[in-house]
Amino acid sequence: MPLLTNMESLRAMDEFNYIESQFPRGAKFVSYLYLLEYILVLIGRSDILPFLNRIQCTKRRRIYDERITSYAHQTS
Repeated sequence: MPLLTNMESLRAMDEFNYIESQFPRGAKFVSYLYLLEYILVLIGRSDILPFLNRIQCTKRRRIYDERITSYAHQTS
């Protein structure tokens, strides 16, 4: 099973904290399972995805991706 380095772990936590901080108080968040997957892809560690339980529902995955994009990764 692949492991994250300390640097990758810190980057993943930074990404999580940033994304979480961008959601307004009281706004619907996303599944932590989906967010873990999203962050692993973001930091270039998609090789870990086969070891995760992943959300299968394409509609739910699309909704979560739209929420993350609209709150945390807006382009200015």
